Amino acid sequence: MSADRNHDSDAATPASDNEIAAEPHRGTASQALMAHVLFIDTVGNSRLATDHQPEVVTRLQQLVQATDEFQTAHSGGDLVSLPTGDGMALVFFRSPEQPAGCAVDIARALRKDPFCKIRMGVHSGPVFLLQDINGARNVSGAGINQAERVMSCGGSGHILMSDVAADPLRHLSQWKARLHDAGICRVKDGTLHLWSLHDADIGSAAPAQGRVRLWGSRRALISAATLVVMIGIGAFVASRLQRPVNPPVATHAPLRSLSYSFLIKTKSGAVLPLAREMVFPAGYQLQFRFAGGQDGFLYVVNEGPPRQGGPIWTWLFPYPALHQGSAALSASTPLLLPPDSFIILDKMQGQERVYVIWSDHDIPELSASVFAAEKSGRIRADDLPAIRGILSKASSDVEVIKADTETIMRGNWPVLVKLIVLEHM
Repeated sequence: MSADRNHDSDAATPASDNEIAAEPHRGTASQALMAHVLFIDTVGNSRLATDHQPEVVTRLQQLVQATDEFQTAHSGGDLVSLPTGDGMALVFFRSPEQPAGCAVDIARALRKDPFCKIRMGVHSGPVFLLQDINGARNVSGAGINQAERVMSCGGSGHILMSDVAADPLRHLSQWKARLHDAGICRVKDGTLHLWSLHDADIGSAAPAQGRVRLWGSRRALISAATLVVMIGIGAFVASRLQRPVNPPVATHAPLRSLSYSFLIKTKSGAVLPLAREMVFPAGYQLQFRFAGGQDGFLYVVNEGPPRQGGPIWTWLFPYPALHQGSAALSASTPLLLPPDSFIILDKMQGQERVYVIWSDHDIPELSASVFAAEKSGRIRADDLPAIRGILSKASSDVEVIKADTETIMRGNWPVLVKLIVLEHM
């Protein structure tokens, strides 16, 4: 990731719906487009007689083709449909409501004629348009790969949605009551926060597969509760026996918070708001927005992808050319970072790790490193031990709240740290 701090300040205004919708028609193999993917797979099809399996898939394809969402998108040229063996992937480009609406239509049709069982997964993310060997339109990229991972967490009847796909729908009356938090599920390369789309007529209320149990077994929970009670009783008895003359007054550290969001600039020039992390194609640009819940000191440091000789560490904020290098951030003044340009994502593969440090006081070791860094913001190797030490000592139990248009980090600690992971495609 590289930050150009001497950019021209070209318009960072949101693109219109027409501009965004037009992207599929001008996309190329080197240009990533934001897509909304519905991945469909049959359940138990492999256990059928070999000569019966193609018949089921053909009937499912015909059912899908007859849905209103498929017909509308197909006629408008805004749909790429791909066979996937025992199922298919439908790639829409206009709205996250398209794959959700199509999934509902499919589920209702199968309720009337249950000739097969399926599971479905929905995700919004970047894809590349390309042509296959027959000259037909095809897609590749993280958007479709992630949709398959979402689907893989489902069982018969499930309509699962990634957090990215579900977030814009959870605030619409048509979808809000039908979207249910399915928890954190484990996939082959990490975890996903999923939502289950279901009501009395469609979808499945059964738990998703691979769900991570945050509290462990029931026995462990009961043991922990018993231990807490015993500790409480012991503390009460001890306090009664000691009976201090002047009992200490309990104090509570004030709650501190910081919110962040992104503006994403695609290769086509479209600027899109984003509340949280995504997988970024090379050439995409981003701008952070930070807003403190109270006055404080903000430090933002970037650890680049792994490379020979170790990752490059860079200061994104503060730096001497902005606020005279001061990390102070007023609650009344949100910060755009960079203030008049975008950070360009380079072609390095792997993860960018951005550490956001929100403190109630100036941290001298960090401020000294800012002024000792190179003009590009690159951090000296001698300063890395001190930075890592501060990161390790900061609060590790920061509460994270995913709001409509931003992510909020908060906690009752003087120094809060949030790791933002930016994945390169």
